[in-house]
Amino acid sequence: MTRARDIAVGTIVDTSSFLTATSNLDATKLTTGTIPNARYGTPTFNGSNLTGIAAGGANTPYFYVSIPVGQSISTGSDTVINFSEELVDSGGVYNPASKSFTPTTAGYYYIYAQATMDTESNFNQFRIKINKNGSPVAIGGHDNDSRNSVSTSFLVYLNGSSDYVNATAMQNSGGNASLGSGDSETFMYGFKLAE
Repeated sequence: MTRARDIAVGTIVDTSSFLTATSNLDATKLTTGTIPNARYGTPTFNGSNLTGIAAGGANTPYFYVSIPVGQSISTGSDTVINFSEELVDSGGVYNPASKSFTPTTAGYYYIYAQATMDTESNFNQFRIKINKNGSPVAIGGHDNDSRNSVSTSFLVYLNGSSDYVNATAMQNSGGNASLGSGDSETFMYGFKLAE
């Protein structure tokens, strides 16, 4: 019997003469399937062997700002938080004078803001808002609670030329209250998502 006939009827034959390490296997013809890692030998297959795969962009621009001193918040009204201390600003995208972030590159951005009061008391209401072009897009807070910290975050598309983001705080304790300062109490950060 021929080898083709032996294979066709299920007979196990010696394959060493036609499957050797020097076989002419054209990998460009492989369109589906999985090649076991053991086939790659040592060292194992790693990222340095990959070519032609897009790696995505960078998470820039990005910023991280806080307030260097406490800021008084009037009762019952939104007050723009004076984030004037730039801890990180990858491309000069945060403007301390206008208290806002205006990116130079269009895309989707993740923005996070937190406000902390200097003291714990019943604020009746305590809110933080992240605003896009002056309108609230994310609100975090609580009612009738003595917790002195609130936060919120959101994912938003910014056009990279005129869209801007800032944050406001509001408390309703019946009197003025002061936000705590420093990069662990009252802060805001954001970055562009890699595409």
